[in-house]
Amino acid sequence: MSEEKIKALKGTRDLLEESYSSMQALRDGLGGLLTSHGYRAIDTPALESAEIYLVKSGAEVTSRMYTFLDPGGGKVALRPEFTAGVIRAYIQGGVDRTLPLRWQYCGPVFRHGPTDNASFRQMTQLGAELIGSSSPRADAEIIALANRGLQQLSLSSHKLVIGHIGAILRLLQSLDLSDRALSFLVSNIGEAQGNPQALERIKERGRSLGLPVGWGDDQPLSLVTADLSEEEARGVLMGLMRGFDEEATGGRSRDEIVARFLRKMNQRDDQAQLQKGILLISRLNGIRGKPGESLEALQGLIVDLALPPTAEEALELLKATVAALADAGLSDDDYLLDLALARDLTYYTGVVFEIGHPSLGEGSILCGGGRYDGLVKALGGEDTPALGFAYTLERVLLAVEAEGAGPPGENSPSVDVLVVASEGSAHRSALMEADRLRGLGKRVEMEVREVLIEESLSYAAARDIPEVAVVNASGEAVTQPSVRRSDVATGSS
Repeated sequence: MSEEKIKALKGTRDLLEESYSSMQALRDGLGGLLTSHGYRAIDTPALESAEIYLVKSGAEVTSRMYTFLDPGGGKVALRPEFTAGVIRAYIQGGVDRTLPLRWQYCGPVFRHGPTDNASFRQMTQLGAELIGSSSPRADAEIIALANRGLQQLSLSSHKLVIGHIGAILRLLQSLDLSDRALSFLVSNIGEAQGNPQALERIKERGRSLGLPVGWGDDQPLSLVTADLSEEEARGVLMGLMRGFDEEATGGRSRDEIVARFLRKMNQRDDQAQLQKGILLISRLNGIRGKPGESLEALQGLIVDLALPPTAEEALELLKATVAALADAGLSDDDYLLDLALARDLTYYTGVVFEIGHPSLGEGSILCGGGRYDGLVKALGGEDTPALGFAYTLERVLLAVEAEGAGPPGENSPSVDVLVVASEGSAHRSALMEADRLRGLGKRVEMEVREVLIEESLSYAAARDIPEVAVVNASGEAVTQPSVRRSDVATGSS
């Protein structure tokens, strides 16, 4: 046996005594905050079928997964993140399906890659998922909750940055591009920095995918066949291919080459529109600032590029998000709106966000998340809206130590009160009442669905929340016991 001392694997670390105590205090404090907002704790296996991550997680995550064949020959993976496993459990588990469903979790995740003081190969994620609401109010609850967790740690230098994949897609969809072109453009947003070198790299990637981003090898031929029927085009192409043997065509037959070319022609996007899409994502990279400034810049971009009227839908999506965040207590000074923020998980479909800290350096974030409305269906469930976020506790602890802050105290589980707005204009007052009750030691859940009060009463009863506080626009609250849907229908108490 070698005399060299056995060490922990690179990218992992031991937590001994004080370090463990500090990490546990983080778990208790952040988990207690989630509990106070109605998020109930669950756990899922660290070992899952690799397939659930390959469906939607994206190359940045899947290329760093720890995967292997188990003794039975199945391809399995140590989880690189929690969300896919949580959604798998939601679909499979036969749990209480009363929606919206709020879950929290905490445990290790594993990703291979470079390591430094703020990067690890085994990390502890603590996070939350809100399943069953598509409202901007749900977006605001998740983002404000993630930000509040760091505020209660007395962190002062963290920076919240918010983007919106859904708004970006609305802008690009206004150009009437194929799904393939849309996916290509969204995946290149982070690199479309406006300089000629970056744009040329993007165009080269597009050419390799057969997208009409510039004059490629088959562009002149496309012009020759553009006005012909498919059969006429096939005849022309077969004639042009006479005299070429399989060696000259890379071993492919003439029929194969012509069929491939015709498939590409049938899927072809308009070159001018795709070029405009590349210019659009390039210009989006420059829009990052306070919410009001970013919205104004986006309005100007829509006008400058003469985008179709449907592009205004993107602006309305962002305005609704900003308004919901304001109701949740986040002002223009509390975050940046970054229209090029896409994150590294391809399942995001709406709002996305990250919270960084200067002590960690560029690229290392304390917390991140967003909306992933297509993931439940992609993993085999019914189409269900959902969103969530996760802290990386090792990084949070580094930031806490850098600022000399300390973790909060512990909160006990369960929910005491569901707070409901009596009407749309009362939502802000209801949020204030929820915070007042939490200040009195109550564990409070906020209704984020836009439904009738009777539905909220039934939901509270199904979730074992004993009281419902209905708040009007003037801030007056009426508290009453929750009742089941059957009781509402029969008028019983």
